[in-house]
Amino acid sequence: MEMWKWFEKLARSLREAGQEASVNLLEELSDHVGELEIERADALLPEARALAKSLQNPWLEVFVGHWEMRNRLDNKLEGESALPDVVALFERAHRADAIDCPQSVCATQDLVDCYANIDAIGFAAENRAAIAETLQRIDPSWNCFLCHSTLYASTLNAESRHEEALAWLEAQEKKLHAAGIDADLQSSRTGPLMALGRVEEALRILEAEAAKDADGDNYMWESDRQNTQVMHALALAKLGRDEEAWATLPPWERTAPPNQLRWIDAAAILLTRAPERNTWQLGSSFQAALEQLSRNGSHRLLIQNALIVARLALSRGARWSAGRLLTLARQHLPSLKTDAGAAASLDALEAEISRSTPPPLPVAADELLNWLSEQETRNPETEIDWLLAAHHQRPDDQPLATLAASAMQACGAPAEGENLLRAWLEHHPAVAPGDAAIQLFNSLLNRGELERGEQLAHHFDAVEPPFACWCRARIAAHEQRWADVIPQAESALRAEPERESLLRLLAEALQKQQRFAEAAAAWRRLADVLEEPSPALWDHMICATAAGDWDAVRASAARLDFKFDSSSGPINEDWEWAIIRYFDNGEPYDYYARRTGPVTARILENSVPRRAQHVLDEIVFDATFLEPAPEDEEARKRFVYTYAFIHTLRAGEYGPSWQVEGAHPGEARLKALIASLEQHGHQVWLYDSEYEIKDQETDQSLPGVYFTIASNPASSAHALHKLLIQETQDLPLGLSWLRLAEHCGADATAHRAIIERYGL
Repeated sequence: MEMWKWFEKLARSLREAGQEASVNLLEELSDHVGELEIERADALLPEARALAKSLQNPWLEVFVGHWEMRNRLDNKLEGESALPDVVALFERAHRADAIDCPQSVCATQDLVDCYANIDAIGFAAENRAAIAETLQRIDPSWNCFLCHSTLYASTLNAESRHEEALAWLEAQEKKLHAAGIDADLQSSRTGPLMALGRVEEALRILEAEAAKDADGDNYMWESDRQNTQVMHALALAKLGRDEEAWATLPPWERTAPPNQLRWIDAAAILLTRAPERNTWQLGSSFQAALEQLSRNGSHRLLIQNALIVARLALSRGARWSAGRLLTLARQHLPSLKTDAGAAASLDALEAEISRSTPPPLPVAADELLNWLSEQETRNPETEIDWLLAAHHQRPDDQPLATLAASAMQACGAPAEGENLLRAWLEHHPAVAPGDAAIQLFNSLLNRGELERGEQLAHHFDAVEPPFACWCRARIAAHEQRWADVIPQAESALRAEPERESLLRLLAEALQKQQRFAEAAAAWRRLADVLEEPSPALWDHMICATAAGDWDAVRASAARLDFKFDSSSGPINEDWEWAIIRYFDNGEPYDYYARRTGPVTARILENSVPRRAQHVLDEIVFDATFLEPAPEDEEARKRFVYTYAFIHTLRAGEYGPSWQVEGAHPGEARLKALIASLEQHGHQVWLYDSEYEIKDQETDQSLPGVYFTIASNPASSAHALHKLLIQETQDLPLGLSWLRLAEHCGADATAHRAIIERYGL
């Protein structure tokens, strides 16, 4: 059974069991991976694993594991860091209860990709053998046939056997066509073609792929679309069509790791002809990508790309950056399965670096900081060599040490900056914490080096206890241990009662703990010491509102120039529409509401079926806009701002939402139906009035209707079901409320018939 056919069968059985949300979860997981929504895929994995476990379905367990690996191996380029999990998945997929699962075939793809990320050259032969064995288990009708055929070609490319790769792809494509499969492996030819210098041929393929995507003839996942874009730019660069190449390259910051490496390949060509674009900022981005490869244990990929990026650094005079990359690459040499010339390549790079000379100091060491502060433009890569030379001459100068570390951090080398600061502190153990200690701690925290952050705090326990408390409060906040933040922040505040960062930490921690009255007091203290108190006043209003202290709310609102219809008591205005964003298991859900004050609103939209009900809840929100307003003036007039939910003041207490859909009964009849439902205490939310459905029996399009009903908390689902029957029995085309009928144990045949007839 081919993989997607199996999945469709599973999805159908889950839907029949009323588990639509489970189907959506699994579909969203694969979609997020293919669309390069890496963090969203990660967020869904715990729930997907729990689903597979609860259903006791080994095939689903393998399915979820495979898509996790696609995210880690394809999208993040993990290597040795993923190997234990990949091996465990491969073993799981080959047990008796899972070996027949179509997705078990894909476990080979995961294993091969992992070894390729580690050392594609060293593991090429073993990878080919694994792929060949798997291809014997399937035929061209499987989607996996294309994946594994492409994968086999990539093992040949890794060993520079490009002609063989092309011949293999042609042979596999013939097998597809012989089996009547309308598919090709054209896009897989572009890499070997370019390696052989047949760039024009590769470009024609890439242009054809892009055209099909633009015309909508061939839907591409974002991962494929981005790969096509970057390969297209690389081909243009190789052909000297530089302006087109730069225009084709997607923005670096929106490019996924595997495509960032191809981006570097294209840039290495283009920057030789546009040295003004070879900036330290671009180099910092490149180095950050290589640092991630290092953490991933993607050894060969790291070495290959370090050679490119280091030479780009040398070409812009960044000797220190090039040397740092050489050191990083050498650390990965012992982890390669086969050297394949890597050591010699790094030796050649070292020789190039040694032939370059560090720039001389522009002024005396004791004058350097003042001189740098007077420069209109700054380049941290250039400054690193100067700062390190000056630091060597003046090892006790703390500002020199901190600026050198800052330059390293700006160039994507935070660990080296930390080492410099740590060494300075070790040589000055009795010095009270200053810029060096603060900068070191912030860098450690930003990189998640919490154990080292605790070590730094311990170092200052005897020298400066308030600083140690500040460090521990920051660490606890980073780990969202809000209860632990409070005593540490309070202890530090006893020594520095007006320190802004401490007051903010304390206020945030108290708010997270829902100790709103105390949080409001902390925000008010912060507002009183700030030159610009507006942000703290907004936060004060949030907490004071949640605490029910309306006098305090009105006092801060007055400082922000708010005017209200009432002068005392709760604020209950009728302001503009708003969208309130909730989170359920990491997924955002937005609901329309009406603002009733600066930070309060009443939810008017029913919740999504099978989600917690919020309709008519009176809530507190964070007034920071989550989505920017459009630039177009007309669009801005219709725009509704989105805010984050904070706290429920009073629950509407309505029951769950039930969806009703079908052919539109006409405006007058629909209004009467809604009026009757609302007279019985239910809440109705009507969706898009231009909704269309298609009658499968007559092939005619009809206006449709879709609404949800939040049930009266004083009523029951059975009463609502009976009311709907009563109010819709005269409708010739009927309406469906399948889930409600099933919940009530009623005969749902008519509802399913309506759904099938109109394709609902």
